[in-house]
Amino acid sequence: METTEMTQLVFYISILVCAAIAVYFLRGFLSNRRLRASLWWATGFLLFAFGILAMTVATVYGFHRILVVLTFAFVAASVTFLYYAASLLFFSRKSFFREKFAVILFAVSVFLFSLPVYLSEEHTAEIMRSSMIALFAVAFLVIAVLFSLFNQVARPLRGGHPCRTLGALQSLAWWIIAVWSLCFALFWGSIIVIGSIFGLSSFEFILLLYGCKGGDIVKIGKEDYNLNVQKVNGIKNKIKLDSDRAQMKLDEAMLKIDNVLLMLTIKEEKHSHNPAPDPKKFAMVTHISTIGLKEGKLELDAGKLANNSLNLLESLYSGAQPLQKDEIPFGQMALHKEILSNKISTNEINNLATLTGNNSSTNKNVIEECCDLVISVCNMGRYAVTEEEWDGLPSTEHPGGMIGHTYNILHVCDEKATPNTAHAEDFRNEFQGDANEYLGRAENLETEAENLKNGHGTPPSEGDATSADEFLQEAIELLQDAQTLVNRASDFVNNLP
Repeated sequence: METTEMTQLVFYISILVCAAIAVYFLRGFLSNRRLRASLWWATGFLLFAFGILAMTVATVYGFHRILVVLTFAFVAASVTFLYYAASLLFFSRKSFFREKFAVILFAVSVFLFSLPVYLSEEHTAEIMRSSMIALFAVAFLVIAVLFSLFNQVARPLRGGHPCRTLGALQSLAWWIIAVWSLCFALFWGSIIVIGSIFGLSSFEFILLLYGCKGGDIVKIGKEDYNLNVQKVNGIKNKIKLDSDRAQMKLDEAMLKIDNVLLMLTIKEEKHSHNPAPDPKKFAMVTHISTIGLKEGKLELDAGKLANNSLNLLESLYSGAQPLQKDEIPFGQMALHKEILSNKISTNEINNLATLTGNNSSTNKNVIEECCDLVISVCNMGRYAVTEEEWDGLPSTEHPGGMIGHTYNILHVCDEKATPNTAHAEDFRNEFQGDANEYLGRAENLETEAENLKNGHGTPPSEGDATSADEFLQEAIELLQDAQTLVNRASDFVNNLP
């Protein structure tokens, strides 16, 4: 078989294969319109088939300039559409390497492929059979390099992810096409080389078909990422709604205790020349009001920490190195944050607003309710910071609290990152000592409040009222320190690279 006949056979088979692949992807697009990449795969392969057809006609009827122009025009458009189809699977909507770069690639391809227009008729056939065909190789080398870059984009994903396989297959196929074109340019007269090209083209089309079909898998993967991002956004909204609800209840309680504070302030102003009848009660009510304000602020700051952790996950799910659809325990953090919102001492503040309005600071119920408020503050503080000692816990476990749940999320993210990061370890090194120290203080204050509640005299003494007020002041300091720790943790997560 002569070289020309072998070449024509390769062309005919390539045309049929490209047309079949185009029909395959067009059918896939019509049956599933969500996968836009299928339409562009089909268009690219169809244009490629037209380009090969134009070259085939040129080899049969002579290398006329118009056939050369058509050949290269179709191939230029084909390269652009095949590139764009792949970019849809790897790059986000606003990425430069989607529409903008596809336009640039098309313009460069048209420029290169339009060069034969300026050649004389008598040199067209000879050039087509030698160096000019190398323009095909240039175009295919460009797209092969781009697919190799796509594979680098997918490489940070864990082994076995379909993006890795797809990128490798696409890259290999286009490198083979580039070699295929170079062989035509350099070894036109060798029937052995042409036969080898036939084998390469068959293998290359198989790779292209399988690699492009992988786009369906990547689409599913991208849908998984999108689903996870939507899940994160939904949980962020729930956290906000829980916080709003808790703040509304707290506002109602604060209105009552602040009304008592206002009433006591007015009484004090009216009797400014006389000693206040119960200065300890005035101090108690003031401290109770401050505790309510601090608890509300701590609850909002804990919500900010949870939100920053979820923002970190959202960026990982939708970024250049998206996580696979493996569960990360952000739902546990959201549930813990909901419990924390419910730990605000709304009932205790409401009860004290009623009791302090009509009773003295030495009233048994007032002292007991102050102790209950202090115990509630200690409980809320533990939920905001840490619920148990961190020392001795393995790296796979966390001590609870918003600090502990943040560590848990960072630890799982570190394990899923490629290469693995050590953000959780850094987080633990920074917060373990402070969290343990805070837990010890909270437990001690809670124990003292329990002892006062259960062991005060009958009737209670001035000393009991003084102790209750001191515990309220310590509770304020505890809330302030919890707020500081939570804000530090929030800044740590927000400033991660």
